[in-house]
Amino acid sequence: MLILLVISLIGNVFFYSQYLHGTKEKRVEEGSRIIRAGWDTKLHFGGILDNVRLLLDSGDDMGKRIAAKQGIVDWTGYAEQVQAFVWGADGRNGREPLTFERRNALTFVSQVEASLKHIGTHGGPLTVKERRYLLSIEKLYSTLSEIAEGFTVDTINDSQAQLVLSGGDWVDAAYDLAAVMDREEQMLFEGVKDPLLTED
Repeated sequence: MLILLVISLIGNVFFYSQYLHGTKEKRVEEGSRIIRAGWDTKLHFGGILDNVRLLLDSGDDMGKRIAAKQGIVDWTGYAEQVQAFVWGADGRNGREPLTFERRNALTFVSQVEASLKHIGTHGGPLTVKERRYLLSIEKLYSTLSEIAEGFTVDTINDSQAQLVLSGGDWVDAAYDLAAVMDREEQMLFEGVKDPLLTED
């Protein structure tokens, strides 16, 4: 009987240790995803901002405009990562769940990217409407880039990944990003269709 109890105890300890190991692996994986999403969020806002400024300064220089447009294309496709970073913060630090009145991060980035691809695809200087839109994006992305810089994790390892899951300043930064992206009444440039509603 004693032998059976010992064997049972050893088995329970083994399975519990396996459970803990699996739980830790999942936490490390989740935390690592948030860190990568945070890096990509910073890169996206900074990269788009630089090329919007280049586009604004291009004037009649088609070489500059083409370079700016290519730069914008290079930094598109980050919408899901920005969304992942924001959602990673949802409910952490004892915050209320995220809510959106107009748009979430995925919608915001997708609408801006679609609009920027549309602007400046013609000869001659940018139109007054195009410049007005670009200036609004420059202002917004300056704010977003500054907020995103608050995510200061610069490496991925097990301890950092688990530390991120425990919360911290990055959670507040993500909530601030969500608020800014949800703030404006309209983000699509005139005549541009919402890419998330456009059928293939």
